[in-house]
Amino acid sequence: LNFLLAIIVEAYMGVRKINEENEVEMEFISDILAIMQSTVLSKSYRWPSNLRLGACLEDQNAKISVGFMELFNTGMFRDQRSIRAFIAYYDGFEFCDPPEVGIHGWGKVDRGMQQVAEIEKRVARLLGTRPPKLKDIVREEGAKARAKRSAGSGGHSDSA
Repeated sequence: LNFLLAIIVEAYMGVRKINEENEVEMEFISDILAIMQSTVLSKSYRWPSNLRLGACLEDQNAKISVGFMELFNTGMFRDQRSIRAFIAYYDGFEFCDPPEVGIHGWGKVDRGMQQVAEIEKRVARLLGTRPPKLKDIVREEGAKARAKRSAGSGGHSDSA
């Protein structure tokens, strides 16, 4: 029991350290500056609105990572210079980085979730069981969501 508790405390301390390193000071000011800069660039290069561009890329079933050719194929930019400026501007934002591919598929790697997965593996080894697979977790979460919805509707059907 002490060994299991030590594993949990170790993982908690790791997640706590990551959260402490997460610096968010000045985010509001940098967001305001980014909005002003994107507005000026958008007007000078005649970029399409974010909503129109997003809808167009969604209609094209665009990849997760969008590049020059996907933007060019929208026909919404006036010239190649405008597309290059668009890419150069948005390339500076971390949220625009291409997704990483991890053991659970594509997506940003969440260090906290990596530690949770490691804890699950260690606990499973201690208990002599196998750690849950992603499909098992998804199935379980889906069942919980369905149960919550049916509890929210009172669990009654209208076919009485």
